[in-house]
Amino acid sequence: MSRQLFSNRPYLKFKVDTDLAMSVIYSLIMNIKNKDILPHNHMETFDFMVDHLIDSLYE
Repeated sequence: MSRQLFSNRPYLKFKVDTDLAMSVIYSLIMNIKNKDILPHNHMETFDFMVDHLIDSLYE
């Protein structure tokens, strides 16, 4: 399902290997799932990661 959401979009082109990009996106999602173990606010952490990683993944 994640491949359909994030890689089958003609307007989204990966800068990196598709499997790496999917692993990074999955890790971002797991951040929310495991929010209780983070020492900082999980939403701020997620937002920071998205802001800094998405430009590295997509053209």
